[in-house]
Amino acid sequence: MSDFIFYLITLSVIGSLNFLFVYFIHKFSKHLSNRFIYLLLKFILLYLLVPVIFFVYAFRQFTAPREIPMYGEDFHSALIVRYFSLDMIFGRNKTFQTINIILLILWLTGFLYMFGYKVLTTYYRLNQLQKISTLYSQAKNISIYKTHGIDSPFIVGIKKVRIFLPDLPFSSEEMELIINHEMTHYRRGDVLFKNLMLLLQAIYWFNPCIHLFKYYFVEICELACDEHVLCRKPKDVRYEYGRLIVGMHEKQNKVRAYQLVFFSDHNEKRIKRRLTEIMLHNKKHSRILAISLSAICMLSFPMTSFGVTMGAVSLEDQITRNLQEKFTIYEVQKEFIDGEEATYYIDKETLSYVPGLWIERGINLINDTLSGTESHNIGEAYLAKGSTVQFILASSDSSHKFKAGIIDSSGTAKTVTSSNGTISHTFTITSAGDYTFFIQGITNAQISVNGSIVTN
Repeated sequence: MSDFIFYLITLSVIGSLNFLFVYFIHKFSKHLSNRFIYLLLKFILLYLLVPVIFFVYAFRQFTAPREIPMYGEDFHSALIVRYFSLDMIFGRNKTFQTINIILLILWLTGFLYMFGYKVLTTYYRLNQLQKISTLYSQAKNISIYKTHGIDSPFIVGIKKVRIFLPDLPFSSEEMELIINHEMTHYRRGDVLFKNLMLLLQAIYWFNPCIHLFKYYFVEICELACDEHVLCRKPKDVRYEYGRLIVGMHEKQNKVRAYQLVFFSDHNEKRIKRRLTEIMLHNKKHSRILAISLSAICMLSFPMTSFGVTMGAVSLEDQITRNLQEKFTIYEVQKEFIDGEEATYYIDKETLSYVPGLWIERGINLINDTLSGTESHNIGEAYLAKGSTVQFILASSDSSHKFKAGIIDSSGTAKTVTSSNGTISHTFTITSAGDYTFFIQGITNAQISVNGSIVTN
């Protein structure tokens, strides 16, 4: 699991919890206006797309493994790990690397379909629609078209705004209601927010709760718009408004546009809810409840983000520790200090075995060739506590860089890096057991290494 996948899953859970909080508050409260709920949903949308990303990223970097320089008899640095990351295993295991690539490809495929394909399809259909439309009115950056290609008005565009009206004989009162509805969408920036909602849905396409969020967002957007248009309007105007919605719903829309805002709807359940809300012209709105809920959201959303992030990091830490029992962590040294001893973990399976050599007590001659950054297992031996292992090695060129060392049965490696193409260093064994001796190239050059290993 790369950090990118970690961010996606963590943010997806954060968004789901914040949305469900507002969703259930709205379902169980009859004293909150749709405009207020819509405002909270927009806040969640922006909260997920902008600031939370930096919070999760910063926290993840804070908990990432860090190498701290330390100087002592046995080592010159230590790997400080507060929470283990799966990248520590994924980066060194080909199976996990393949899984990671497959996951990224699947996510990218879903994203391109959910956002790229739908946006391109919509704009293509809009361009085709505009070709058969007639300009009805134009003022500044807003153009109104009439066309026989649709059965419900809708608005599109952020800077260059276009409103499309069906070519039907609307009365002046009906036209006023329709234009007022679409202009309300324009003034509130609903087209922009619906595009952002489509982007959010595309990013988290694997999360069913985010799809519910998008569905609910679109519904509340229309309810809030209806509420604004019909504010303080008499019952007969509300009746006429509802009749317009039902009349357009009875006709099948011919344009399927994903990021547009339609006057009517194709979903019967949402139509019924809109009609119910339209006729509730005396619905009371509790300001005290709205202020209290706003304050709770301001406090709970950051707390939710922190809690989910901590939970995800802890879960990843536990999974990594479990996998560590099967796959030894290998942390690469970023900088090698010539002639000084370094301690870290290494996966012995990554070493290429050089057959025919068993390290015995005394002098063992070494003659090996490394191609680039190859790692060679040059022998093994059982060593008692207090034993010493002396590496006396030289390459054919003083500019060549390589390292040599020993690995115990747990995968802990102690190494030393060449200086001017040579190594002369003695390791002291602090715990009895089986040890593996190895050499590894650091540069891309082919290196011939000769010398001896002396064990006592």
